[in-house]
Amino acid sequence: MIDIHCHLLPNIDDGPKSWEESLEMIRIAYDDGIRGAVTTPHWIQGTNWQPRPDTVRDMVGEFNDRIRKEGLEFTVYPGMEIGIIPDLPRIVSNGEVLTLADSVFILIEIPFYNLP
Repeated sequence: MIDIHCHLLPNIDDGPKSWEESLEMIRIAYDDGIRGAVTTPHWIQGTNWQPRPDTVRDMVGEFNDRIRKEGLEFTVYPGMEIGIIPDLPRIVSNGEVLTLADSVFILIEIPFYNLP
């Protein structure tokens, strides 16, 4: 099983606060039978949650190294949970945000109360 929406990277949004916490989340997922996850930090325009794609990719690479050192057969893939905006097609096309695991699919977060 692969989880396609989780916040695993430390200090990038409202997810874990340390690599140790991130690794503990992987251990729990592994014990539940999950063998991979697309980490989907929030990307919400106009907020502090606008990570650069290369930052997420670098963190995913480091995370996979840490997971291997723990001896777990688990792979983390890059992605983002993208806050919906009118300019969404352009930012996806320009590579300003990440698709799910380098696929053609994106994860969109919509507002709780209304659509833009």
